[in-house]
Amino acid sequence: MNERLEMSRSWCRVKPADEQILVPLRCACPECGRVMRIRYSNRRAIVSLRGLVRVRLKIRRCETRSCGRYHQAWRPEAEAALALPQHEFGLDVIALVGALRYREHRCVPEIHQELSRRGVAICERSVTNLLERYDELVAASAGAAAHRETLERQGRAILAIFSQTSVTRCCG
Repeated sequence: MNERLEMSRSWCRVKPADEQILVPLRCACPECGRVMRIRYSNRRAIVSLRGLVRVRLKIRRCETRSCGRYHQAWRPEAEAALALPQHEFGLDVIALVGALRYREHRCVPEIHQELSRRGVAICERSVTNLLERYDELVAASAGAAAHRETLERQGRAILAIFSQTSVTRCCG
């Protein structure tokens, strides 16, 4: 048999054609009210439906030693609209994966094919991972709506979701 098993990516990603610079909207520390300066930058590449996007993030920090947020990073708010923390695929890709699975009832190989057709370099295993992220986001949004009053009183929430989603890998 000359079938080749497709494993992880064995090529480098293409250079991003687009670069966005994101700066936090808030300049004052939410705890002490003093000015937070931009102290460093991070770079991040996000795979979106438009292609690979390089994002340069300007990070602010409170420099007031007596503040409870002393030296804690304040990242640009717009970053959360592009991708989940520590993920390489954008929210637009996750939304498409969810729509293909649940609205069009496609299986993982079919979703993988559609993403490849649209120019998104992704392996089937990553499609499965994105389906799990989609399920978690849907569950979190449903839970947040049901408990909005409690969350507003608390002022913050710690979210922990454990998923054992299994996705059928065959097409029928």
